[in-house]
Amino acid sequence: MTSRLLTVLLLLAAGCESGRAVKVPVPDDFRAFTLTDDVLDARALAGRPWVISVWRPGCASCMRQLHALDQVKKRWEPKGVGFVALSVETDPQRVFDAAAQAEVDSQLAYSDAAMGPLGLRSLPSTVFVDSRSTIVAVLGAEGDEQALEKWLKVAQP
Repeated sequence: MTSRLLTVLLLLAAGCESGRAVKVPVPDDFRAFTLTDDVLDARALAGRPWVISVWRPGCASCMRQLHALDQVKKRWEPKGVGFVALSVETDPQRVFDAAAQAEVDSQLAYSDAAMGPLGLRSLPSTVFVDSRSTIVAVLGAEGDEQALEKWLKVAQP
């Protein structure tokens, strides 16, 4: 009975993080735009690992996620990892204002059609892409710095 309870508790704990390893190319229909009108797609992401945090203005858990992302960015950007805060809000001014209010330091982008191509169902979500533009992990929930670092290590060569 004790081992059965332990197994159930381990499964519940693993499920709470909502992260999963995957290995699929960034889809051809993934397209987002930075606030400086640069296009983010599979070709633009090739050449280095990326962490893409998908959020929307007004989402409290999204803002906490972006804060954790910025903390991880301080440690990993010098190692060549790119970071994008990708909003599902498409009004660039609203994206900029929300990010400025939250003091987001990551590159800002927006797309109203990113969740489908990336296979996301909830906000916030974080996608980890390796240097070959392959999605290697997805965190489909708010993650703290420790969870982000765990999945980021999967994206490293």
